[in-house]
Amino acid sequence: MQTDFSKVWQTLVALPPPTAVADVPALQLWCADLAALAPEEDRLALLLDETEHAEIQRLRQPKDRQRLRLRRGLRRIVLGRYLDLPPALLRFERGLHGQPRLTGLAFSSSCSGDWLLLAVTRGAAVGVDVEGTDHFSFTPALTGTCCSRAEQARLRALPEPLCAAEFLRIWTAKEALLKVRGTGFHEGVDLPGLLEALRPHERVVALAAGPALVASLAVAPLSSA
Repeated sequence: MQTDFSKVWQTLVALPPPTAVADVPALQLWCADLAALAPEEDRLALLLDETEHAEIQRLRQPKDRQRLRLRRGLRRIVLGRYLDLPPALLRFERGLHGQPRLTGLAFSSSCSGDWLLLAVTRGAAVGVDVEGTDHFSFTPALTGTCCSRAEQARLRALPEPLCAAEFLRIWTAKEALLKVRGTGFHEGVDLPGLLEALRPHERVVALAAGPALVASLAVAPLSSA
């Protein structure tokens, strides 16, 4: 099988880590347009294992299956380079809540439409989330279960055109933080108060991922995650 993935790497854009997390060991952020990767779909599919193929086949829509196939293949290529391993030989473990893991490397990915965001680091837990604003309609009812009183007040004070982006900023920050903690959205999580009760050394920052995208990054030392 051909192993030159230069065309895949050409679709990746490196995002500079925010100053607030400049001290995180070997932190790198990547953004990719999955639509530009479509011609590589068959090659990327060959890298996936049986578990990944089964996950893809459970999706009903062909477009969703294509996107997940591209996401999984791209993730293997990037992480394989960090570990100096062929992408197809990566063996992912699963955390308590199903999150994928690799020995010696921390990573997190998120996708919105055709846009993929991937964070990679060593020596720290990392979480990212990205959401698109193009097809998102904000309504105040959305804040009831996930926003604190202070966050709701901040949203009410904003002009309506700015509310969608601010709500998504809050949402992506919380999802990124839950990825760092490895918990996800499960019963018992205090979602409204999540950002107001950060643990020691946890940091959550906004990312400039691109037009019509809102993204957040969360990090914490592995010993504190």
